Amino acid sequence: MSGTSDDTRDLVRARATGDAFAALALDTFTLGVRTGVAAVAASLDRIDGLVCTSEIGEDSRRYAGPWQLA
Repeated sequence: MSGTSDDTRDLVRARATGDAFAALALDTFTLGVRTGVAAVAASLDRIDGLVCTSEIGEDSRRYAGPWQLA
C-alpha cells in the first residue's frame, strides 16, 4: 500500500518525513489490529492482558500503548 516497504520501521520513518502513503499504510494496519482485538474482546468475558510481539512489541514500542510497563 505504501509503495515502498512493508516493514513498519521503514513506514514509521517515511511517515515522519511526510510520506502520505506510509501514513495511510500505518493507519490501515492500526485499524486492522484494533478491529481484530475488538472482535476477540467482544467474544470473551474479559481480557487479562494483551501481549504484542514481533514488530509491534519489539520494534514499534511507540504503538504498544501507554499501558506498557517495560
